[in-house]
Amino acid sequence: MKAKISLIAALCALLFSTSLNAQINIEDVIADTACLCLQKIKTDSITQGINAQFNTCMSEAVNKNKAAIMESYNSGEQGKKMDEQNKDNGRLMIKTQNVLAKKCSDYDRVYGRVRSMHQSRQK
Repeated sequence: MKAKISLIAALCALLFSTSLNAQINIEDVIADTACLCLQKIKTDSITQGINAQFNTCMSEAVNKNKAAIMESYNSGEQGKKMDEQNKDNGRLMIKTQNVLAKKCSDYDRVYGRVRSMHQSRQK
């Protein structure tokens, strides 16, 4: 009897974890990868290449997760939404940056520096 209860509990845990994994958005996956890269960028001094470094992190995050992006794109409701709203995939990066802004303090640090450099050039 205890073995059956343990087996049922294990199956329930497996089903629960599978449903949680299915709910993870591709933007979260890309953002996690990008955040790891953004942590390595130094902003304590004026860096001319900070914009390039930022863009490299974002590109690498997409490239490292291409298989997951395609899987998300080709399956489920998220893929349908991407197909309808995202014909050029431009919104994927916007959504990813929104996730980064919420979850990654290094995004604020690096992107804030990029933004301030752009604003200083416009003056």
